[in-house]
Amino acid sequence: MTTPNTPQNSPNSPELQRELEQLWAPSFRADLAAGRLSTETRKFLTEALGKEKLDTILRETGVGRSALDVLSLQESRVEAYTIQRICREMAATRAGFFHLAHEHNPRIKASRELLWAPPLVPGAPPFVRSLGSLVNDPDTKEADAFFWAYSQLSNNGNVATLVTIFEQVTQDETEDAATLSKMQTLSKEILEDKEYFNIGEEGKITRTPGTAGAAGLPGSKSSPPIPAVIPTATLYQVIGGDGALEQLQQEWVNWRNDAELELIRDKGDPKPAREEATKCKTKIDQLNAKRRTLQTKLTQINALARKLHPAPGSWDKDDIEDWSKTFTPDFFENTIPDYTLTDIELGDKTHSILEWLEDEKLRDTQERITRRFRMAGEGQPPASLVLDDLIRTYFGPRLAGASTGEQEQFYREMREILLSAEHGHAAGHSGATAGHATGAHAAPQTPSASHGGGHGTKPPGRSWKELFFGK
Repeated sequence: MTTPNTPQNSPNSPELQRELEQLWAPSFRADLAAGRLSTETRKFLTEALGKEKLDTILRETGVGRSALDVLSLQESRVEAYTIQRICREMAATRAGFFHLAHEHNPRIKASRELLWAPPLVPGAPPFVRSLGSLVNDPDTKEADAFFWAYSQLSNNGNVATLVTIFEQVTQDETEDAATLSKMQTLSKEILEDKEYFNIGEEGKITRTPGTAGAAGLPGSKSSPPIPAVIPTATLYQVIGGDGALEQLQQEWVNWRNDAELELIRDKGDPKPAREEATKCKTKIDQLNAKRRTLQTKLTQINALARKLHPAPGSWDKDDIEDWSKTFTPDFFENTIPDYTLTDIELGDKTHSILEWLEDEKLRDTQERITRRFRMAGEGQPPASLVLDDLIRTYFGPRLAGASTGEQEQFYREMREILLSAEHGHAAGHSGATAGHATGAHAAPQTPSASHGGGHGTKPPGRSWKELFFGK
């Protein structure tokens, strides 16, 4: 039976395998530099991989004693490809990292230093912060795992991105995030519906009655003939108005005038034109309802905006009614200057109201801030939370090609492995002894050892020599 902190006995995804290999690499840097596996490393690998598996790796990579020289006590020098193979096999076992991460001395748990910012000038020491000043529980298991993982993954190039996981939020920011999300939903609804654009207003329709016709009379010797009177059709016209409503009215007028002409035409049929005019009237009624809906949505956005910290200028009813006639896609950008000039802070980012409304990741920001406030209030976040955020912040961009489900599985499994001290499922298959390794072969890196550039940002294509020793 497994626990939440025990890696599962299942194959790694390619992404998880790749990242675990790179996390294991620094643990064997000293062995690679010395050209041989230390006693502690051998003991650990024997327990994790099994003696038979380890011997096979060493033999296949040319480190084991030659079969032609069985009396030789000297092994070949350990090279990068041997360590690469070991890292690959260790990653495949799902071996946990907590035996490397665990800090046994309670006196220094809070004072452990993390990279905070790169040095101002080359050669100067980097800026660091103590773990106790960044999380509210530096003595927990999650804090140990987080400190180790952060030390492995942070470097001068990515620290500005990683330190955002320590953000502290206020109740105002939590409320603002929820308010902006609601405003964004409403603004998207009206901006994505083209029927709201340039609705305009109706003009005045005038009606000029037609005249009846009369048959002509033949003339006589005493009177001239009386010519026939040609009937005239009733005429409809639109006066004023603008936008889509005025255009629909003009269509209605055209169809009505066609129907009137059919009435006075011999054997004319006004019914089709009248039916088309009725359709236009229905569209006019629908568009007027659309304009009232737009007014309602703009009123709701205005009411929500008044809750922000700080709040932009309020809109009055007359303005909203006028804007519902002339609304365009650039409304918030060009019509409402306050939405461009009013800045709202959410966590570690500050944007104008307009920028937040256009931010596709606003809902993610809201969920993160809400979760952080729920777990930590306005104080320091717990280590469990920053561990989760570290995994997502660092590995997220490296998983760009994976589906959402695959990414979530990766995050979950990486967390389990970081918090697990088990050697991995391969050890049981080879009959190795279970339990913790001594850990003496790979103490966690200190900030001074990792600030110059961690292995975690190794770009594709770098050699293993560069991976272990840097450029």
